[in-house]
Amino acid sequence: ARRVLMVMPTGAGKTFTKADLIRKMSLVTCCIAHRQELVLQISESLASVGIFHNIIAPTEVIRFCVERHAKKFGRSFFRSDATTAVSAVQTLLRRQDKIRNFLNRVQLWDIDEAHHVLPHNTWGKAVDLFPNAIGLGVTATPLRTDRQGLDRSFDTMVIGPTARDLIDAGY
Repeated sequence: ARRVLMVMPTGAGKTFTKADLIRKMSLVTCCIAHRQELVLQISESLASVGIFHNIIAPTEVIRFCVERHAKKFGRSFFRSDATTAVSAVQTLLRRQDKIRNFLNRVQLWDIDEAHHVLPHNTWGKAVDLFPNAIGLGVTATPLRTDRQGLDRSFDTMVIGPTARDLIDAGY
């Protein structure tokens, strides 16, 4: 499957799980988030597994992430030339012309809150920026309220442990 939807409940560790997958796969990767707060969360998860990464964001967001890295990890994991990047979807779309070379090199795109992805919406347009990449979408809620299916955006769905499974396992 070229586009995989990973489903795990809220609080189950989706962001850490995908950071670990990104580390293990070692591909040129772009992580896409819904808003700047999630950019920080993803950046911290990447840093927690030792991944140096670019942050495609306004300067103040980059500065905030770097400060959080330093406070939490004792160093920054931001590198503007890294093969992994994290960005908010709107920023990515606005800057696509400036970062075209990176977009064409991306081998894996990763989208948080992937239940938003439909072929012709903002999220689908973001996915289209990566002509040579496979995809990973993560969500806790694969059922959309508008009842549109995600089968046009993802080839397969992998369902992780339930909240009950995790509680029973001591998490």
